[in-house]
Amino acid sequence: LAATHEDPAVIGASLEGMYQRYSSAEIEGKLPVDADYRSVTRFFLESDDAFVQGRAMEAVDHGLRGETPDPEAAAILSRLATEHTNAAGRFAALDALANYSSWQKDEGAAGAFLAALGDDTNYVISEALYRLQFATFGLLTPDGFMDAATKLLEHEDEGVRGRAVLFVGR
Repeated sequence: LAATHEDPAVIGASLEGMYQRYSSAEIEGKLPVDADYRSVTRFFLESDDAFVQGRAMEAVDHGLRGETPDPEAAAILSRLATEHTNAAGRFAALDALANYSSWQKDEGAAGAFLAALGDDTNYVISEALYRLQFATFGLLTPDGFMDAATKLLEHEDEGVRGRAVLFVGR
């Protein structure tokens, strides 16, 4: 329904339904993520409608997890995390990208988290630091992250400084 309807409310609701009905894990009563699921969620990640794009960022989660995570979806999210014109969009893209099971080893995804440490919006920086504090092992370029986070220890926002302390202290 999401792929064939024009009404953003119906598309968004369909994407939410997909998220509820499918899973990347083998769970009784859930459908396995397939190529169609991945294609639809990737397509709507690019939507100009904030509601539709938000539901796609939630639904793409299943395509980013499991044994065969979707690198194409991760590439779209990596771009949105750095280029979205709305800070809430960058935040949501980082939040979704954190579910990509191998983001620490993916140059584009890791680069999006590193770039977010220089964002001009405090809650985007804080989200990146929050996700990074649980993913220090296996980072593609740990020194670059440490250098950027160390600079944030002097940030004007106390929330950003606190998250930087947690990251640097690990």
